[in-house]
Amino acid sequence: MATKLPKKSGSRMTVEQQHQIRSFIQLRAKFHRQWEKLGARDAAGQFEETTDDWLSRKAYQHLQRIVKDGRWPMLEHLVDYDRSLKRGRHSIKGKPFKVGLIAILGDKIKLGRNRRADLSDAMEYAYIHKVPARHFNGFVKQAGQKRIADKLKAGHVEPGFNSDNLRSRDFERGQTFPLITPD
Repeated sequence: MATKLPKKSGSRMTVEQQHQIRSFIQLRAKFHRQWEKLGARDAAGQFEETTDDWLSRKAYQHLQRIVKDGRWPMLEHLVDYDRSLKRGRHSIKGKPFKVGLIAILGDKIKLGRNRRADLSDAMEYAYIHKVPARHFNGFVKQAGQKRIADKLKAGHVEPGFNSDNLRSRDFERGQTFPLITPD
């Protein structure tokens, strides 16, 4: 199946960038298939984790790796193609977890705007604190989901974390787009 690629504004995308976006689209398709299977298992009562917790953990797992490797700018091309990144105060341009969450959810998995904003803030907060994906949901619940946006703005450090060992919020914009390999 041919994948329609976004047009990069201002210039043509390199072959490497096109390959990177195709790889991400494959990863997203696999994520969506897992989500659909999960819904069936959850309806049958065969799943230990809530579907919302699974979605949060797996999305964070993928996006954490993409952001850490500086590969997230290609997601802006993908999202800007599907919907505008907006301008002004509500712009998500340059915000890797907000852009990444929209990119990975696509049109198949629906999350309300407020839930998406809360989840992307929680992902950024966990990323700054270097929280592994397996501990993401516990960290967010302990930190207080509704207070995380304020904590991000204030530069709060959670108890038990060393402020000298946190990641910067100045996300690096990678110039290259290394291959994303679906799990």
